[in-house]
Amino acid sequence: MRVLRKILGWVLYAFMYLLSLLPLRVHYLFSDFICWLLYSVFGYRRKVVDTNLRHAVKDISEEELNKVTKEYYRYISDVICENIWSIGKSSETLIRKGLITADSAEELARVYQTYGNIVMLMPHAGNWEFITALPRVVSVPDFDYENLAAAYQPLSSKVSDFIFKKMRFDRMEGRGHLLSSEKILRFVLEHKNDKRVYIFISDQHPYKNAAVETLFLGLPTLWVNGGEAIARKLKLPVVYTYIARVSRGKYHMRITLLSEHPEQTAPGEIMTRFSELLEKDIRSNLHNWLWSHKRWKNIENLY
Repeated sequence: MRVLRKILGWVLYAFMYLLSLLPLRVHYLFSDFICWLLYSVFGYRRKVVDTNLRHAVKDISEEELNKVTKEYYRYISDVICENIWSIGKSSETLIRKGLITADSAEELARVYQTYGNIVMLMPHAGNWEFITALPRVVSVPDFDYENLAAAYQPLSSKVSDFIFKKMRFDRMEGRGHLLSSEKILRFVLEHKNDKRVYIFISDQHPYKNAAVETLFLGLPTLWVNGGEAIARKLKLPVVYTYIARVSRGKYHMRITLLSEHPEQTAPGEIMTRFSELLEKDIRSNLHNWLWSHKRWKNIENLY
């Protein structure tokens, strides 16, 4: 069974690679079609999207709800097709075509050079997969793919997990580190004397034992706090990274210092600050977040 899954994974990846050879403008035509299928034909997770928006944006009108929902499906369809197009593309290609830009590199460089290790917390916003271009999109001395490590939650489908890992590794030129959430702490401890940026996607719904709860978008929200816990334990500075969707095919990465001395913060303080910044960013650009995710499974009967 494992061999069959691996063969299927390579076959699907090869097919996606062939699709990636088509121009980006063709992929956006595919995106328009996918958006129509998801939004108008199948209504994929439409109830989840509407429920999340109605509870998170209490005063949203029916007209505004429909507008944001349609923009969301257009955005998420673009993300799907952009990631297929970017298979086999270098980070330099993404930058040259203007897909990803960044600011705040000076602050990142200062913290990285001062402390050597950084914990980076980020949400599912913009095209979050483009975070693997970080060493190329920011100019930080002595920071390359070898110094990049990302924690991720393995997908339940082994085939899908293989494909997404392959895509991420390829964009990191095969030199970065991609580790399951369960293994990231051991990796950090084993390499605590190495210089690295550790990336944590921090807005998933926790699977178990969530230690932090905040009021987020007006709803009681549980948070994955592994990144904060590691930062506090090992005294690693923490930054917040948000990828804004400026327009179709244009994303901008913004990096904000959350805590330079996390060991001096109270448990949950960093995640509270993370949630506050994320809420502000979401409200300023409503469609630019993963609304089709069941974020509030902790609230009984919400879904």
